[in-house]
Amino acid sequence: MKNILDLPLGFSLFQFFIKWCSNGLSNCYSILVRIKKKETFICILFFLASLFSLTPFLRCIGLTIGEDEGVLLKENPNKKDNEKKLSGFFVAGFVGPQWIRSSGGHMEGGNSKVFLNNDFSTILSPTFGYYWYNPKKLGHFSFTLELTSAYNSSLISVHSGLHSFTVSTNTGLVFLFGTVGYRLRQWEPIIGLGSGIGILAPQGSGIQVVPTALMDVGMRYHWTDKWSLRIESFFGWLGSSKDYVGNREISSIQYFSNNIVVGIGYALGNF
Repeated sequence: MKNILDLPLGFSLFQFFIKWCSNGLSNCYSILVRIKKKETFICILFFLASLFSLTPFLRCIGLTIGEDEGVLLKENPNKKDNEKKLSGFFVAGFVGPQWIRSSGGHMEGGNSKVFLNNDFSTILSPTFGYYWYNPKKLGHFSFTLELTSAYNSSLISVHSGLHSFTVSTNTGLVFLFGTVGYRLRQWEPIIGLGSGIGILAPQGSGIQVVPTALMDVGMRYHWTDKWSLRIESFFGWLGSSKDYVGNREISSIQYFSNNIVVGIGYALGNF
């Protein structure tokens, strides 16, 4: 890229400015020789003020011009970053609190209705996926397809009438998850949806495999092309399962969970 002052057009504009200044001086000189010193000083100040007011015009001449096309261009240093294609595999890890509750179940022996809840537990979640972001084809939109797993160990309170019990449950999740984002430079709000299987190991009742579904909203922050921070809120559902309190079976349990997780992602490959 060349400065416009180095080209014939720029040189002509510069010549015009110099000629204008010289004409102004010559006109002022014929007046100055016929007036007093005080008025002369005022005229000089007026001329200097006029010259200073043209500084933005001189700066405007400093626009760059395409070497081949000869078209004036305004350079935007962020344009290349905004239009960069950033697609590839990534890994991420998440951690955060989880709250579990149940819409109810039925306890063996009288078929009494029970309610289950867990006030607080911690969930760990590693993720592997693919990130699509091509502003020339997709605009600001981005997409991910993620294979996600999660693990949680918790104590669940069981309430039946005036009686309360506590059971322990280990839960593992494996699901396929997709998100849609709208990238605004570093910030990227996202929504997501996924489904898979839940592997439950309640106390004393063996291993159970149930369907699961998740949806989330969140935000990504890309502080470099490689590293990103994610904050997400998940709502999850686990299909019908069973548990035991002593020798009594609790059936038709469907768990609902809310999670708030924070994660760090790393893009694989070269960008």
